[in-house]
Amino acid sequence: PKHAVHDFSEKASLSAALEQQLLDFVSASLPYHAGIEKPWRPIQAGEGYTKTSVLMHLQQRFAYGKGLYLELGCDTGDHFKQVKPGFARSVCVDPRPGGTRLMTSDMFFDLNPHFEDLELVLVDGLHAARQAYRDVENSLFRIVTDGAIVMHDCNANSESQASYPRRHAFFWTGDVFKAVIALRQRDDIDVAVGDFDFGVAVVLPRRRTSAAPQPPLTEHEVWNMTYA
Repeated sequence: PKHAVHDFSEKASLSAALEQQLLDFVSASLPYHAGIEKPWRPIQAGEGYTKTSVLMHLQQRFAYGKGLYLELGCDTGDHFKQVKPGFARSVCVDPRPGGTRLMTSDMFFDLNPHFEDLELVLVDGLHAARQAYRDVENSLFRIVTDGAIVMHDCNANSESQASYPRRHAFFWTGDVFKAVIALRQRDDIDVAVGDFDFGVAVVLPRRRTSAAPQPPLTEHEVWNMTYA
């Protein structure tokens, strides 16, 4: 089906016009097959938008910082170190060394059923669709009313890149695209996807402002689709 995915990769910073497009979700969506109709271009450091630039922009745009920044999936912790200085509190959850809480995201949410000040979340963990969806749901249950959730790896470049478990792709996104498609079936949240850095999605806890995907998909169709 036809779709509109905003391409911000030609710009080096978030202009006012592009901010309006990204944050107000003007027709931004993933196609059902999770592909892109135009050539895919990787984002090199300093040459376009990344998940980090989106997180830092959201922090500045909505004056986050008095509360909690939560990162799910930390790898070495280098990315976390760039974002956390802007917040009064920050937590990085990963069962591997690099996180400040060495546990799974499910365990972390079980131990923390409520937060008073969760402002911004990055979901970038197992690269598994159902886990990513569950991480977003758990975050939505705890986030402040004007908070935001950022998801990484939402738009793979190839079938091997979108595989789960991982096959042979050097850059690997997993099947997170399914989680975004599932989220876009809902009317109680707003979702936009930027076509850069392997697909960066922004999820806001408010009623959708863009048109619902057509045709609507059943739960079975979403979770059993393939990239091809």
